Amino acid sequence: MERTDSKKQGVGKVQEKSRKARADSKLNVKVNDSLAWPGRDKVDPRAPYYFKLELSEKFLSSEAYKSRDRNYKALKAELAAKRGTVGFYKTVADVPCRIPDNATFRRQAWLVGVAVNPWRAVSQRSSSVKERLAHWGVYIRPADDKSTFQDAPYRIFGMNFYKQYGDDLILEDVWGTPGKNGEGEWKKRVRRDEFQIMRDSRLCDVKMFFSLEEFVLYAQWVLKNWSTDVGYRDVEADNAPGYAYSLLAANCQNFSKRLIRKMREDLGWTSPKRLEHRFVLGDLEKEIRQGHIHDLKAADFMYANAKLKAALSMWAPFI
Repeated sequence: MERTDSKKQGVGKVQEKSRKARADSKLNVKVNDSLAWPGRDKVDPRAPYYFKLELSEKFLSSEAYKSRDRNYKALKAELAAKRGTVGFYKTVADVPCRIPDNATFRRQAWLVGVAVNPWRAVSQRSSSVKERLAHWGVYIRPADDKSTFQDAPYRIFGMNFYKQYGDDLILEDVWGTPGKNGEGEWKKRVRRDEFQIMRDSRLCDVKMFFSLEEFVLYAQWVLKNWSTDVGYRDVEADNAPGYAYSLLAANCQNFSKRLIRKMREDLGWTSPKRLEHRFVLGDLEKEIRQGHIHDLKAADFMYANAKLKAALSMWAPFI
């Protein structure tokens, strides 16, 4: 009898969670339709560079990988032995092209800050309201660019769904603007008068030194960590679960602030000395691979702990 009641309670929780997810989805779709500029479906919103974890065919066909109980130790060993690596890609005309593992890229000075795209319904409100009720992204532009006001030297990257609410999260490389007739136009290059900036001096025109490839790939790495609850979740490192983003929860704002904070404080990208060395792709590959190994250790511990709790619960239900 107790087991039946427990089962009913479990089903009830699942149904309640599903109901809330559907309601949240409808709410966000309504918000997006009414408050964001239309036209995003007419462009490819993805950033030009991405990475993914690549494992050997031998490992992918092994029992350790295909087992129902994920063998984190085996996968960790695969990465530690460098049989599993991180592959980097550039998308050209919708075709992924692998970047050579030994590639290097020249760094330059950029101005970096937070771009703000207020909901259309609050366009007449105060600046503080518009900053809060808005979609945020991180803008970059070459610091030595001599473009005129009418040119479009800015690129803005943010966290968003690929196509519609609930899709995988991506690093977005487009920005919604009113367009010529106020009907909405999403662009990969924008003028300064086509977006608003965050007024905080720590998030506005901060001078940093990096290559475009370095920025985009590192932002992808931050996004993956941001959107993963705890530890390792999927082999495809460039995919992220959609539940990590909610327009009403303003997660895009937290992501933008976190990205700039990491660039500024954790990595020291504000140092001009970075210009003395090129960005080495292999260094980032090592960092991401080590990050996966760290995540796998955490996941293995949590999985083992969960199995132990499940076993003990037969004798001690309140553990």
